[in-house]
Amino acid sequence: MKYLPRRQGVQKRGHFEDCQAARFAGGWAGMNEIQNVWRGLLAAVLVGLAGWGTGCSSTDNGAPSGFAAVTIEGNTPGQIGQAAKEVFEEAGYTVAQSGLTRLVFEKKGSKMDQIAYGNWMNETGVWVRVKAAIVPVREGVFRLQCEGFTLRDRGGTMEEEIRVRRKGTWQELLDDVARRLKPSGF
Repeated sequence: MKYLPRRQGVQKRGHFEDCQAARFAGGWAGMNEIQNVWRGLLAAVLVGLAGWGTGCSSTDNGAPSGFAAVTIEGNTPGQIGQAAKEVFEEAGYTVAQSGLTRLVFEKKGSKMDQIAYGNWMNETGVWVRVKAAIVPVREGVFRLQCEGFTLRDRGGTMEEEIRVRRKGTWQELLDDVARRLKPSGF
């Protein structure tokens, strides 16, 4: 038998009384735990629904997250690639690699790039690399997409590519490519 505390002291009780007292004493605490679990689940569902309904969807151009992209209709991959080369070269990039559906552009990084990503031990400085791809969407429609990287020790044995999350700069260039390829009559 257990001894349960009472206001006037200790009273000896049997097993049945212990169960009844425990059920009464812990019943409300147990109910609060259950309510807290349900509240937590409800909060998680509401947060999930809020995320689903606002901004957690794919972009209009269908590009993977983090990519700058434009959808171009009525041009061949060769025409799109040529226009992309012209736009990026005008922006100060050089063509590092060129293929029918894959392009790589590079240029020396800015002073801000050097401060943010610079390697103080290496004198080659920081470079910016943009990898572009021309991806078929459907018949006669292609998506030109790219992502940017900062390079440390470019061309060296310890070359390091750091993915850059700011896509606005490259999005402007891709928008310019799309404008150049759009028929003038429209």
